[in-house]
Amino acid sequence: MRCCLIICDGMADRPTDYPGGMTPLEAAHTPAMDNLAAIGRCGSLTTIPPGLYPGSETGILTILGYTPEVIPSGRAFLELLGSQIDFPVDDRTVAARYRIDAPDIGIDDLRPEFPGVSFHPLSHSAGLAIFPAGDVPPEPHPHITFWSHSRKHSLPAFPPRRLSTPRPSAAMVGAVPLVKGIAAATGMEMILPSGATGDTATDYAAKGLATAEALGRYDIVVLHIEACDTASHARDYRAKTEAIENIDRFIVAPLLRLAMQENDIAVALLPDHPSLCSSGLHSDHPVPAVIYIPGLTPDAVTRFTEKEASRGSLHDLNELYRLYEYI
Repeated sequence: MRCCLIICDGMADRPTDYPGGMTPLEAAHTPAMDNLAAIGRCGSLTTIPPGLYPGSETGILTILGYTPEVIPSGRAFLELLGSQIDFPVDDRTVAARYRIDAPDIGIDDLRPEFPGVSFHPLSHSAGLAIFPAGDVPPEPHPHITFWSHSRKHSLPAFPPRRLSTPRPSAAMVGAVPLVKGIAAATGMEMILPSGATGDTATDYAAKGLATAEALGRYDIVVLHIEACDTASHARDYRAKTEAIENIDRFIVAPLLRLAMQENDIAVALLPDHPSLCSSGLHSDHPVPAVIYIPGLTPDAVTRFTEKEASRGSLHDLNELYRLYEYI
């Protein structure tokens, strides 16, 4: 049995303040996700352990089976790793995300204020910073914010849980530095499809095709899609709804057809955390999840939404981790 794990970053939402009281997932036309729900088992699962920040580093690693004790407190080091930027070996060195809060200011304008700090832009207004050993990110600054601080970190190889079978081969399909860093840190092969951008303009079909091809070479393929999270941070309800429909049409539909044809592919789909269009922020609320395994009796859920999935038979992430035992 092979396993396809689809992580739709930030796809879950809350119905508050939306037209007709519907989340983007409820408003979207998603026949493939609904079909997957009808032949699988659904549930409302907690992906953010108590006390941890509801970031993608937390949600993705929790979905992959990593326990809170090994999950880093911030994402900056993983993004440096994914961007192939050298990180000093001194374990006191601190990495941080930065965001420039003034549109007419660039990082070159601010470098003189932070001697010794190494800046690595990811865009005009955001990037990664490495602070010398023993230093810490400075007090609040009027033009730049430092966040998601972390030190050099190691993770057990994926999957981290004890298996009764030999360790399966695994690949990650995605585009953003964080998932590249997770792949590098956990020993997964990284696949970057042509046209994958990590935002709503990504080539959804290319991601779906790359995942299907990878299932011919690997036991477990993890597909990460950033688009819903990007739209949520922009507080763009329509863009998020369209992103969900594109995921359904160009990714879930062909992968589900492949799973039905091959009859030896298990499919799981869920967000890593909710991202709220109403506020532009992440949330630690439970997320809708669905698992399809050939031969597994489905539950009564026939539509994949936050509300409908909560009526299913899945109750915790242990059900997802058991997928690895089917490999």
